[in-house]
Amino acid sequence: MAVILSPEVIGVVLAKAAKINPQMAATFAFGAFTGERRGQVLALRWSEPNPERLLLKIRRSISCTPATGMISELSI
Repeated sequence: MAVILSPEVIGVVLAKAAKINPQMAATFAFGAFTGERRGQVLALRWSEPNPERLLLKIRRSISCTPATGMISELSI
């Protein structure tokens, strides 16, 4: 189920996350501002964005099976 956060809540979460872990804050910001699915955001690697072309191709997703707790990386 998707949760829609207000801009104010996103700002508070980003500010707190930045104090704890800037990388976590960047990950959250990317997901919040692009609308990508959680598994796709978590599967990203820092080497994948192309800053010259302002391009990022989503190639993988991570999923978790609740019954077993097993985490899988899927090519998309």
